[in-house]
Amino acid sequence: MTFARRKSAEAFTLIELVFVTAIIAIACAIVIPHWSNSVRNYQVTLAARRIAADLSWAQACANSTSSSVTVTFNVTAGKYQLTGIPDPDRPNQPYAVDLTADPYRASLGSASFANATSITFNGYGTPTQGGTVIVSSGGAQRTVTLDAATGQIAIQ
Repeated sequence: MTFARRKSAEAFTLIELVFVTAIIAIACAIVIPHWSNSVRNYQVTLAARRIAADLSWAQACANSTSSSVTVTFNVTAGKYQLTGIPDPDRPNQPYAVDLTADPYRASLGSASFANATSITFNGYGTPTQGGTVIVSSGGAQRTVTLDAATGQIAIQ
């Protein structure tokens, strides 16, 4: 049994390659801005969830140890620290989070707890005051709210 070879061209013409390249370039020009907005939204949501989780952890630690735990925000540096709690990965160092680093790449817009940049949870896990933390990345922004009366933490 023999197979006959096709006698058609086995290569693309220059016009076909230019046309396909132009289509790919147009598709990229449409997709990339949407993709970068999605990445920014993801980063700011991830940072807000991290803040909320760490506030909740500080609250639980204060309650379980019956001692106060303070979370201090450094807005200009984009960092915060849980005073009195060791870092789980480096027990000899304090627990600190840098939101400007990967994977967050976010900045702190503000941290306001009754005109202070820190919040203290007493030995019962109750916050001394309520407040908000605003985190942003590019045009995306989220607000973490701590209710003074209930101790509830919400992300908006």
